[in-house]
Amino acid sequence: MQSYKVVTIALDNVPSPEWRSLLKGIEIWFANISRNLCCIGFDILPYVALGVNQYYFTPAGGMGAPPRNSQTLIKHVLDCLDATVVQQFEHTEKHLLVIANYAFKSHTWHLHNRGLRYSIVPSNATFGAVAHELGHLLFDWPDLDWEKSLGEDCLMSLGALRYNGTPALPCAPLRVKQGWIDPIVVDQLTTVQDLSIKQIGTINWQRHNVLVEYRVRKETACLLIYSNKYEGKLFHPKIIGRIPVTNSDGRNLVLGLIAPKLRLRYSF
Repeated sequence: MQSYKVVTIALDNVPSPEWRSLLKGIEIWFANISRNLCCIGFDILPYVALGVNQYYFTPAGGMGAPPRNSQTLIKHVLDCLDATVVQQFEHTEKHLLVIANYAFKSHTWHLHNRGLRYSIVPSNATFGAVAHELGHLLFDWPDLDWEKSLGEDCLMSLGALRYNGTPALPCAPLRVKQGWIDPIVVDQLTTVQDLSIKQIGTINWQRHNVLVEYRVRKETACLLIYSNKYEGKLFHPKIIGRIPVTNSDGRNLVLGLIAPKLRLRYSF
């Protein structure tokens, strides 16, 4: 079980009941997608009145040059807290979530001199935006929105921006890397039905590690094929194929469906 405590501070004029409901929903969502291997708890502190205008820290959405950025804001926040509270979470929990005004952009950063990582989100942030920042804060997942192949199929890409209230799952490589799922080895006999139950399969194709995920989105099922590798120190998952499947494809062999894509990608 991976357990995380996130100290959560709401700055003034934030609707606390709505945020408590949102954070509870995020706890349940991460527990479900991790198959109860990840437990997130939010320790919500009372509102903090800074005594200084938040807008002073909002150039570039809080990511501008110091002192007018979120790092300086976080220092002010810590100064406003009771010393015992600060000492407690600085020495035991290094995760801080701050709910600020709507002029801030959601982002995750750190205070070098205090060994503290934090996420800051605006008071009108969506469920997906908060879940995305927690992906950075708790699991050190990278932004993947520059990887166009992932599109809306990953929380750390454009999948965080869905407007139906529920973001996309983290892509298969992230969930496998986090230890939330053990992929099955796809062999000559693995069918689409097998993969629909296990969700993720792994294939060693001409010395390339490939993941295949069964995913249903907008009532349409498909197989997502991922190139799962590092480039230097950068974890660099890509989707190299999407293959729609229907109920009648359940007995079809996975390798038979995806081999043409793999041959095209990894032909020598």
